Amino acid sequence: MRYLLAFLTAIMISPVFADTIGNIQYDLPAARQDWKKVQSLEEAEDGSLEGTTFLYGPKEDSLDDPIEFFAAHINNFPSAGTSPKEIKQGLEEAFEGEIKVVILESDPDSTLYEWSGVDEGKNIYSIVRGFFSQTGTTLLMYQTRDQGKVEVEKAIWIETLKSAKKI
Repeated sequence: MRYLLAFLTAIMISPVFADTIGNIQYDLPAARQDWKKVQSLEEAEDGSLEGTTFLYGPKEDSLDDPIEFFAAHINNFPSAGTSPKEIKQGLEEAFEGEIKVVILESDPDSTLYEWSGVDEGKNIYSIVRGFFSQTGTTLLMYQTRDQGKVEVEKAIWIETLKSAKKI
């Protein structure tokens, strides 16, 4: 029975497609294959391209204010650092209230971390894998405001983010 359960779990979280952003290849879990994808380009005041974001979310949710989503983002800003303190400082510039950051794993190419905080009065939780360099940053992230999903989704998204690779 345990083997059947392990097999079914592997099928449910195995990727069904691969996508890339910059030189990073990533997959969504099979259970998210029906999520819609939107691309956003971010331009500087001078019209040059500063970044690109691919946002994925459930079909029934608005991607303008999603309850949960996956995002792949790349920009040409050098990394400010990968320590919990440096990541927390960067997040505090964008979000209100107390931010909690926990590094889950780090290697020379990337940092996998989770963070939680408040955005516009709503609790949020995010798991992020950041690929940082002096020439730019690539972030892959799952985020939810549904606190009931955190424990269920955490393992799935950690494995998904860990499977991303440089190509």
